[in-house]
Amino acid sequence: MQSKKFVKFLYFLLDVMKVLSDLSKSFQRDEFCITDLLVHLEAGISQLDVLKLQRGPKYQAFEKRYNGQTGVLKSGVKNNHELKLSKPGTTVEDGFPSFISKVIAYINQPFSSLRKEPYSYFTVFDPKEMPQDQADLATYRNKEVRSLVDYFHHFFSDDEKQRIIEQWPILRQQLARQKMHKTLNVFSNIVMSPPNDVKDCLVLIDLLITLSPSTAKCERGFSTMNQLKNSMRTLMNQDTLTALMRVRSSNLNATNFCPTPAIQHWMSGAKTKRHVDL
Repeated sequence: MQSKKFVKFLYFLLDVMKVLSDLSKSFQRDEFCITDLLVHLEAGISQLDVLKLQRGPKYQAFEKRYNGQTGVLKSGVKNNHELKLSKPGTTVEDGFPSFISKVIAYINQPFSSLRKEPYSYFTVFDPKEMPQDQADLATYRNKEVRSLVDYFHHFFSDDEKQRIIEQWPILRQQLARQKMHKTLNVFSNIVMSPPNDVKDCLVLIDLLITLSPSTAKCERGFSTMNQLKNSMRTLMNQDTLTALMRVRSSNLNATNFCPTPAIQHWMSGAKTKRHVDL
C-alpha cells in the first residue's frame, strides 16, 4: 500500500475518474438526446487522450508533494502528514497510455451502434453541427436525410417520402437559426408547435426524440416507485401509484401549480352531481 508505484497510479486514476464521473453525470440528465450523447462522448474521449500526453491536476499535485530524494509524500489538507513510500519495481508512467486506450475502448463499446447507420444520420438535425455559410447549408447532408427516409420507409407512404425530401431545406433553415438553444428544447418546441410547411419532415425528429440514450430516468422512476409502494402500502392500486409517481416526478413547483383544470376535470368527471360546500 506504500509502494511508490501503487500510490502514483492512484493519483493518476483520480484524474481518469474525474473525466468518467463528469461523463456519467452528463448522461443522467433528463434533457438529453442521442445527438448530445455523441458530443459529450467525444469531449470525454478527448480529455482522456490529453492524459496520455500530459499529467492531470491530481498527478501534478502528487509530484509537488513527493520528495524523490527522501521518498516522503506530504498529504492532508495542510500537507502536515508524511508518508514514506518504497521504490521497488519499474516506473508506472509507461503503462498510462495503454491503460487509457483500454478505458476509451470500454466506454466506446456501448455506443458503437450510434456511430453506425442509420443512427449516425440523426446528427443531421443537430443545429450546432450545421454550417454558418449559406452555400454550405444549402446542400447540407441531403444524402443522410434520404437514407433515413429509405431506412424507415415502412412508416411513410410514397407521397410522404417525397414531401419529407422537399420539406428538409425549410426545416434545415429553421434549425440552423437556433444554434444557441439546447438541442432537445429545439426539437421539443418544434414538435409541440409543428409548422405546416415541415410537418411531414418532423416525423424523423419524432423518431430521434424517442431514441433514449440513457436509462437513468427509468432507473430513477423505479427508485421512486419503491419509495411510494413499500411494505407499509402493499394494497395500493395501480391508478393511485401512477398518480403519485406523476406528482413525484413532476418538476413543477407547487406555488406555480394552477389547480383549475384538475378541479374542472373532477367536477365534470363524476357520474352524479358533485356537491361542493363553498
